[in-house]
Amino acid sequence: MEITDVELRDRTVIGADGNAIGEVAAMIVDSDSWSVKAVRVRLRREVAEQVGVSHSLFRASTVDVAVDHVQSVGDAVVLTVSAGGLRGAAGQTPPVSAPSAP
Repeated sequence: MEITDVELRDRTVIGADGNAIGEVAAMIVDSDSWSVKAVRVRLRREVAEQVGVSHSLFRASTVDVAVDHVQSVGDAVVLTVSAGGLRGAAGQTPPVSAPSAP
């Protein structure tokens, strides 16, 4: 199955516990290998507060979820981690899994 970034954007992201945690904001592409490295998720306010990611009135909180943590893509994007699994990803747009060495 092929899917474009435009088709994926704004799809609901569901954690492993079945709860919606946000929407797809973007895909992160490795320009050397031309492969998708992560999906940037715009977190719902209550999830951002639960995870401890800062948010503001005018800008939604985002977190980058490595593709290793994507279980399936259909009408929604289903992750292998719940919102609690994102807790270690504090800050603005950090990766959920450890980044590879440069």
